[in-house]
Amino acid sequence: MKQEKLTIGQFSELVGLSTYTLRYYENEHLIVPKRDDNNRRFYTQDDVKWLGFLLHLKGTGMTMSEIKTYVQFRAQGDSTNRKRQKLLEEVKKTSTRSNC
Repeated sequence: MKQEKLTIGQFSELVGLSTYTLRYYENEHLIVPKRDDNNRRFYTQDDVKWLGFLLHLKGTGMTMSEIKTYVQFRAQGDSTNRKRQKLLEEVKKTSTRSNC
């Protein structure tokens, strides 16, 4: 099944983030849009799901640096599951301390 191609404006509206923020995430290598034959970026429903996951990580209190680390670990595959779990535990400890 062919996925719908969303422009950055459509994607922005769908996920509730500005195009500026989406380009920032792209520059940080957190999202990687596909390109059409004219080299225009486009997004799919898979990108919507991925961004939702990134926003969930952000919601845990992760810094941008920690999110980037998590994404790098995830890209390396299942062998990094323990590293990812440890990172999440550290973020939880840090956010629990700051809420006291």
